[in-house]
Amino acid sequence: MRLSKAEALTWCLVLICSLVLSSFSASAQETHIFEYTGSYQYYTEGYFLIEVENFGYQVNADITVNYIYNCEPEPEAKSTTVNVEHSEIGRIWIIVQAHAPSVPELCFGDPVLDNVEIELISATLIPQQAPNAPPTASIVGADPSEGEVPLTIDFLGAGEDDNGIVRWEWIFGDGQNLEGDDEAIAATHTYSEPGPYLVFLKVWDEWGAVGYDFVMIKAYVQKPAIAGDIDVTGIAHTHVNLQFGASALFEGQEDYIEGYIWDFGDGNASTGMYANNTYLESGTFTATLTLRYYDGTSKTLSKELEIAPNEPPTPAFDIIGLYRAGYSLSFDASSTTDPEGDALSYSWDFGDGTYGSGMTTSNSFTVAGTYSVTLSVSDGVNNASLSKDIDLELNHEPVASFTTSGELKKGKEITFDASQSSDEDGDQLDYYWDFGDGDSAEGKMMAHIYDDTDTYSVMLTVTDQMSNGTHMEYVTIKEDGSYIYYIIPLLIIGLGLLIYYLKRGPGKEFRDLDLVKKGY
Repeated sequence: MRLSKAEALTWCLVLICSLVLSSFSASAQETHIFEYTGSYQYYTEGYFLIEVENFGYQVNADITVNYIYNCEPEPEAKSTTVNVEHSEIGRIWIIVQAHAPSVPELCFGDPVLDNVEIELISATLIPQQAPNAPPTASIVGADPSEGEVPLTIDFLGAGEDDNGIVRWEWIFGDGQNLEGDDEAIAATHTYSEPGPYLVFLKVWDEWGAVGYDFVMIKAYVQKPAIAGDIDVTGIAHTHVNLQFGASALFEGQEDYIEGYIWDFGDGNASTGMYANNTYLESGTFTATLTLRYYDGTSKTLSKELEIAPNEPPTPAFDIIGLYRAGYSLSFDASSTTDPEGDALSYSWDFGDGTYGSGMTTSNSFTVAGTYSVTLSVSDGVNNASLSKDIDLELNHEPVASFTTSGELKKGKEITFDASQSSDEDGDQLDYYWDFGDGDSAEGKMMAHIYDDTDTYSVMLTVTDQMSNGTHMEYVTIKEDGSYIYYIIPLLIIGLGLLIYYLKRGPGKEFRDLDLVKKGY
């Protein structure tokens, strides 16, 4: 039979609609077999818990979880695929391990779920006589929920269903399970190894439908007990830098600790085994130290501090030198004290219109009179001052004078003595000598030897550090008189020869002398 164009077009439309309806029917059937509820997801300790619902099928499926890490310089996407086989009717939990990011140091926070994809491999309908609602499971107690190993926990669960619970199972997360069918859904379990454990409670009804609940258990490494206390170094006064230390707390425990968090009780905080804090107000404060361990646990210690008001410094100073106008006096405030040991600043008012600063300083008063010298000291919070009056007199010039002793002869030692020099003010004097022959010396009494005969000007200068006095005398150095003992005999011999020559006469020779023989 030959169809018209209109009939052929009509059959084509019918065929297309049939295919579309068939596709929608298959899709609807597929999405109501085994699907992600989309209503809940949970991430903990590197695992995603995904809630899926089984609508009454023996299912084999691949579940792909896509998630994103917040990293620098850009987010990093990851995915994990697990294969599941399920015949439990109702909503169930699927545990999916999350993969770590490529560079964990550049990422922060937990991964964020993007989407869940379910690929059905096979699905076989589980025969049921009547529609059945799955039971409800709940963990009502896990005591304690965390602690150091060995950690023993008492679990208590409950299940609700119209026709009652026929079976239950505890899955402790460390490879051990406990099943039962009695009304008391309870268990006691001990964890011997540290770690996070995700504990599931499953309950079944008479139709085989299952209900789930879970709880996270944390078992920690057993750590040594804290043996000491928080150290606080410094005076507990306001505006004083106090040093806090945690090193005395431990006996090998510091290897377990990841971080130290300080709360000083005044709104200030810090981190580290050692920390500093300055309290600006007086009162009672509680300093709290939180020890954060590598396993995620923490311990808290506290120390109560009574902070007293800051006390002012006590100024003191010494004046060193002669109280004379024109003389430089030294001022030393090193004996100043502060109760808290604060760093101090020093300022001086010398009373003559001049000022100074520093722990030590100096000043010269040009005019005699009475002056009030004031030292002001500050610790940054408190100020204190101290004044001293000083009377400065006029300075009198010293009087130089000296005597000599010894022979004023060449090569002889001559003593120069300036003991007669004086100073009306009683000041200590220094003595300087110029012997006139190019030599000089210092000292009250000096010995000197001249190598040549001459007249020399000897100058004595005495000083009291402020003014000088001088005295000059001439000394004449002569030859040493001991040469006369050699010269006198020579002169006598010469004189005798001269007399003989004069008596003999000028014209006679020796041969002309008459020799007269004396008789007897």
